[in-house]
Amino acid sequence: SDAGESLLQRVETLINESRYIAEQAKTERQWLAATASLREIRSCIELLGKLSGELSSQNINFFAIDLTEDRIREFLDAAKLRGPQVGDFVREQVTKRFGNPTPNLTINFVKPPAREGAPSPTAAVVTGPSLPAER
Repeated sequence: SDAGESLLQRVETLINESRYIAEQAKTERQWLAATASLREIRSCIELLGKLSGELSSQNINFFAIDLTEDRIREFLDAAKLRGPQVGDFVREQVTKRFGNPTPNLTINFVKPPAREGAPSPTAAVVTGPSLPAER
């Protein structure tokens, strides 16, 4: 009965049952059921981590062996949802490891109106973060 079991024992029972379901589902090539069971295992492990203090609900825990552009985007989207403090932290860490972002400069060559008797020069219009566009 659940009444006589500790929370730890109940979570471990859920993990064991979910492992059994995942194995059976994999054997029968029932990928949705297998994935759902693995998610349940992950959720139980996360709960154990929070209960033990190994994981803080304030932390973003992101571990990826296969770091793809999509996973980086997912991570950044998740960080953004956590609020501006997390965004500031991520920005600070990226800057610390990769340096300040390079400013983007755009150079467009335009031909100014010709003056009578003068050669027709080409002028550059440069815009960037600290340079307003000339008009």
